[in-house]
Amino acid sequence: MKAIKRDLQERFDRFVEDVKAVVHAHSDKTAGDLFMDSAVADDLRHFAFVAGGAVVSAVRGEEPNDLDVFFTNPDACARVVRALLEIMCRGGTAPKVEIFGDRVTLSEGVTRSGVEVLDDGQEVIRVADNPRPGTPILATRNALTLAGGYQLVLVKTGPAEQVMETFDWRHCRMAYEPSPAAGLPVGNLILDPAAVLCATRRVLEFCGSAYPLASLLRMRKYVERGWTAGAGEVLKMALALAGARLDLPANLQTQLWGVDIGAYLGILEAMEKDSGMGIRELNNVLDADRSGPAWRSI
Repeated sequence: MKAIKRDLQERFDRFVEDVKAVVHAHSDKTAGDLFMDSAVADDLRHFAFVAGGAVVSAVRGEEPNDLDVFFTNPDACARVVRALLEIMCRGGTAPKVEIFGDRVTLSEGVTRSGVEVLDDGQEVIRVADNPRPGTPILATRNALTLAGGYQLVLVKTGPAEQVMETFDWRHCRMAYEPSPAAGLPVGNLILDPAAVLCATRRVLEFCGSAYPLASLLRMRKYVERGWTAGAGEVLKMALALAGARLDLPANLQTQLWGVDIGAYLGILEAMEKDSGMGIRELNNVLDADRSGPAWRSI
């Protein structure tokens, strides 16, 4: 366990330093901006933790693909996100960051050259290719993605144990609470025994989700990587999807924003232009460009 903790701590330390360097590079060196990089780093070190895939990979002895970072405190999350969005939207208007209970979300559109904007608060913001690690590159209502394989999750804040309970797959219910300063003893590794069992056996167990469509697509990804899912797990996802009422456009939009949105930007934009689109029209949008991102392997 010490080796796992040490590995995750090193990755978290690198993440904090990357973000701090990006904020420092973009600060105006004025009185209000002078210590912004340190303030952001402090919020990350005292109120952030790693959960999900990176911890699973570390437990399995594999190289993590990315680092999903969650927050114990919504105010700290909002402060970090605001600072990074200011960098992202220089020369334009950053979306408003709002707190609703334990959830942080973005609400306002962005007007800036090179920025894609969808109405009703659904913003997709892009920056130049090959940015330095820690640079914000994509923002949605649920998450802020940074270069270097980092993602700040906004949809849920709180203690690690509570956040883990919202994860859709049992094996993802693992977290690492880092030490509050580089050089201190490693932090706390939180492992659900049932999650460890699923992870070591590569068995998928669906625990329910606010975004069952995302869970369905993720199951395909896991199966391609050698994981197994019983027929009962597929049925549980089908029941969750039935409850989600995807035949209602507003519900489908919510579900699509919970998945890999890069694959569905076309359909989301079409739905924003015509909120009354039915299933047949949506199918036509998907079929219109079979070489587009929605048809690539997810």
